[in-house]
Amino acid sequence: MGGSLYTEALLEALDGGAAQPNLGWWIGTHGLQTALAAYVARLAATEKVEQHPDVGRMALFKVHQPAKEKIKVPLYVTSAPKEALRRARVEARLGQKISAYFDPKKHKPLDEWRVRLPIREHTLAAWFHAPAEYEDEPPQVVVIAPPEIPFEFQFRRKA
Repeated sequence: MGGSLYTEALLEALDGGAAQPNLGWWIGTHGLQTALAAYVARLAATEKVEQHPDVGRMALFKVHQPAKEKIKVPLYVTSAPKEALRRARVEARLGQKISAYFDPKKHKPLDEWRVRLPIREHTLAAWFHAPAEYEDEPPQVVVIAPPEIPFEFQFRRKA
Protein backbone atom coordinates (compact mmCIF):
# COMPACT_ATOMS: atom_id res chain seq x y z
CA MET A 1 0.00 0.00 0.00
CA GLY A 2 1.63 3.30 -0.97
CA GLY A 3 -0.61 6.09 0.38
CA SER A 4 -3.35 6.33 2.92
CA LEU A 5 -6.22 3.89 3.27
CA TYR A 6 -8.59 6.58 2.02
CA THR A 7 -6.43 7.22 -1.06
CA GLU A 8 -6.26 3.50 -1.85
CA ALA A 9 -10.05 3.23 -1.46
CA LEU A 10 -10.61 6.34 -3.62
CA LEU A 11 -8.44 5.01 -6.45
CA GLU A 12 -10.21 1.65 -6.39
CA ALA A 13 -13.61 3.37 -6.40
CA LEU A 14 -12.66 5.60 -9.33
CA ASP A 15 -11.32 2.57 -11.19
CA GLY A 16 -14.90 1.31 -11.44
CA GLY A 17 -15.91 0.07 -8.02
CA ALA A 18 -18.20 3.07 -7.61
CA ALA A 19 -19.79 2.84 -11.08
CA GLN A 20 -23.57 3.08 -11.03
CA PRO A 21 -25.73 1.17 -13.54
CA ASN A 22 -28.56 3.71 -13.16
CA LEU A 23 -26.19 6.42 -14.44
CA GLY A 24 -25.03 4.45 -17.48
CA TRP A 25 -21.99 3.21 -15.52
CA TRP A 26 -20.86 6.71 -14.63
CA ILE A 27 -19.43 7.17 -11.14
CA GLY A 28 -21.71 9.52 -9.26
CA THR A 29 -21.31 10.98 -5.82
CA HIS A 30 -23.70 8.42 -4.31
CA GLY A 31 -21.77 5.47 -5.77
CA LEU A 32 -18.49 7.07 -4.71
CA GLN A 33 -19.79 7.59 -1.16
CA THR A 34 -21.07 4.00 -0.94
CA ALA A 35 -17.84 2.49 -2.29
CA LEU A 36 -15.60 4.64 -0.08
CA ALA A 37 -17.52 3.71 3.06
CA ALA A 38 -17.24 -0.01 2.22
CA TYR A 39 -13.62 0.03 1.05
CA VAL A 40 -12.24 2.18 3.89
CA ALA A 41 -14.01 0.05 6.50
CA ARG A 42 -12.56 -3.17 5.03
CA LEU A 43 -9.04 -1.73 4.63
CA ALA A 44 -9.09 -0.31 8.17
CA ALA A 45 -10.19 -3.68 9.57
CA THR A 46 -7.45 -5.44 7.61
CA GLU A 47 -4.81 -2.99 8.87
CA LYS A 48 -6.33 -3.04 12.39
CA VAL A 49 -6.68 0.76 12.54
CA GLU A 50 -9.60 3.09 13.06
CA GLN A 51 -10.59 5.35 10.21
CA HIS A 52 -13.93 7.09 9.79
CA PRO A 53 -14.25 9.11 6.58
CA ASP A 54 -16.96 11.74 6.55
CA VAL A 55 -19.74 10.29 4.42
CA GLY A 56 -22.37 12.88 5.26
CA ARG A 57 -24.82 14.57 2.92
CA MET A 58 -23.55 15.79 -0.41
CA ALA A 59 -24.89 17.02 -3.71
CA LEU A 60 -25.52 14.38 -6.37
CA PHE A 61 -23.62 14.70 -9.63
CA LYS A 62 -21.58 12.60 -12.04
CA VAL A 63 -17.84 12.45 -11.41
CA HIS A 64 -16.21 10.06 -13.87
CA GLN A 65 -17.14 7.39 -16.43
CA PRO A 66 -14.71 4.47 -16.70
CA ALA A 67 -14.96 2.32 -19.82
CA LYS A 68 -17.59 -0.33 -19.01
CA GLU A 69 -15.39 -3.18 -20.20
CA LYS A 70 -12.65 -2.02 -17.80
CA ILE A 71 -14.80 -1.77 -14.65
CA LYS A 72 -13.53 -4.20 -12.04
CA VAL A 73 -15.16 -4.83 -8.68
CA PRO A 74 -13.58 -6.32 -5.55
CA LEU A 75 -14.67 -9.84 -4.63
CA TYR A 76 -13.77 -10.96 -1.10
CA VAL A 77 -13.83 -14.75 -0.68
CA THR A 78 -13.81 -16.29 2.79
CA SER A 79 -14.85 -19.65 4.18
CA ALA A 80 -16.48 -21.34 7.11
CA PRO A 81 -14.63 -22.87 8.76
CA LYS A 82 -12.10 -20.08 8.33
CA GLU A 83 -9.02 -22.30 8.02
CA ALA A 84 -10.48 -24.34 5.13
CA LEU A 85 -9.79 -21.58 2.59
CA ARG A 86 -6.07 -21.93 3.35
CA ARG A 87 -6.23 -25.43 1.79
CA ALA A 88 -8.71 -24.88 -1.05
CA ARG A 89 -8.08 -24.10 -4.71
CA VAL A 90 -10.64 -21.47 -5.72
CA GLU A 91 -11.44 -20.47 -9.28
CA ALA A 92 -13.50 -17.59 -10.64
CA ARG A 93 -14.66 -18.25 -14.20
CA LEU A 94 -16.28 -15.99 -16.75
CA GLY A 95 -17.86 -18.47 -19.14
CA GLN A 96 -15.26 -21.18 -19.70
CA LYS A 97 -12.29 -18.87 -19.07
CA ILE A 98 -10.60 -18.67 -15.67
CA SER A 99 -10.74 -14.99 -14.61
CA ALA A 100 -8.67 -15.54 -11.47
CA TYR A 101 -7.68 -18.31 -9.12
CA PHE A 102 -6.15 -18.97 -5.73
CA ASP A 103 -4.14 -22.13 -5.12
CA PRO A 104 -2.40 -22.70 -1.77
CA LYS A 105 0.24 -24.80 -3.56
CA LYS A 106 1.22 -21.72 -5.61
CA HIS A 107 0.15 -18.80 -3.39
CA LYS A 108 0.57 -17.86 0.25
CA PRO A 109 -2.35 -19.35 2.26
CA LEU A 110 -5.03 -16.74 3.01
CA ASP A 111 -8.01 -16.26 5.31
CA GLU A 112 -9.54 -13.93 2.71
CA TRP A 113 -8.87 -14.05 -1.02
CA ARG A 114 -9.29 -10.59 -2.53
CA VAL A 115 -9.57 -10.29 -6.30
CA ARG A 116 -10.96 -7.68 -8.69
CA LEU A 117 -13.24 -9.02 -11.42
CA PRO A 118 -15.15 -7.46 -14.33
CA ILE A 119 -18.85 -6.77 -13.79
CA ARG A 120 -20.73 -9.86 -15.00
CA GLU A 121 -21.84 -13.22 -13.74
CA HIS A 122 -18.91 -15.37 -12.65
CA THR A 123 -18.87 -18.96 -11.46
CA LEU A 124 -16.94 -19.67 -8.27
CA ALA A 125 -15.81 -23.18 -7.41
CA ALA A 126 -13.50 -24.65 -4.78
CA TRP A 127 -11.85 -28.00 -4.36
CA PHE A 128 -9.12 -29.53 -2.26
CA HIS A 129 -5.89 -31.26 -3.19
CA ALA A 130 -5.65 -34.84 -1.90
CA PRO A 131 -5.62 -35.85 0.86
CA ALA A 132 -8.40 -33.49 1.88
CA GLU A 133 -10.44 -33.22 5.03
CA TYR A 134 -13.19 -31.12 3.40
CA GLU A 135 -15.73 -31.80 0.65
CA ASP A 136 -15.27 -29.95 -2.66
CA GLU A 137 -17.71 -27.08 -3.20
CA PRO A 138 -19.88 -27.23 -6.34
CA PRO A 139 -19.76 -24.22 -8.72
CA GLN A 140 -21.90 -21.25 -7.69
CA VAL A 141 -22.92 -18.28 -9.84
CA VAL A 142 -22.07 -14.89 -8.36
CA VAL A 143 -23.09 -11.58 -9.92
CA ILE A 144 -20.18 -9.16 -9.69
CA ALA A 145 -21.51 -5.60 -9.30
CA PRO A 146 -20.28 -2.41 -7.57
CA PRO A 147 -19.25 -1.53 -4.98
CA GLU A 148 -18.04 -4.95 -3.72
CA ILE A 149 -19.08 -8.57 -3.36
CA PRO A 150 -18.39 -10.56 -0.19
CA PHE A 151 -18.68 -14.34 -0.67
CA GLU A 152 -18.30 -17.15 1.85
CA PHE A 153 -17.88 -20.82 1.02
CA GLN A 154 -19.53 -23.18 3.51
CA PHE A 155 -17.18 -26.16 3.55
CA ARG A 156 -18.18 -29.47 5.11
CA ARG A 157 -15.74 -31.90 6.67
CA LYS A 158 -15.55 -35.34 5.09
CA ALA A 159 -17.12 -38.12 7.10
